[in-house]
Amino acid sequence: MDGGYHWATCFFAQQAAEYAVKGLLVSLGREARGHSVYELLVEAGRLNVQVPGGLLSKARSLDRHYLHARYPNLYYVGAPLDYYTGEDAERALREAEEIVGFCEERVRKG
Repeated sequence: MDGGYHWATCFFAQQAAEYAVKGLLVSLGREARGHSVYELLVEAGRLNVQVPGGLLSKARSLDRHYLHARYPNLYYVGAPLDYYTGEDAERALREAEEIVGFCEERVRKG
């Protein structure tokens, strides 16, 4: 983020959250597939993990970065670097940190 790669920050924040939730699911004995942080958290809920509603909202927000931050040809004009701001990157990092923290805490509890 410090180098101005806001699009990359958003993408990697989504990836961190995705893999944290996948780790949570694997720790519960469930194979984790897909890339939607939201859907992965919903699956955790089906396994009796109490997922706060606010976390689901943050997951939806992060999911928006999975494709658009990665692929320059998704935009009619320009590339991801033209559309992502420092504010976007900061928000994505906060969202990912909260989801990763939730998953780490839940895995520690067993």
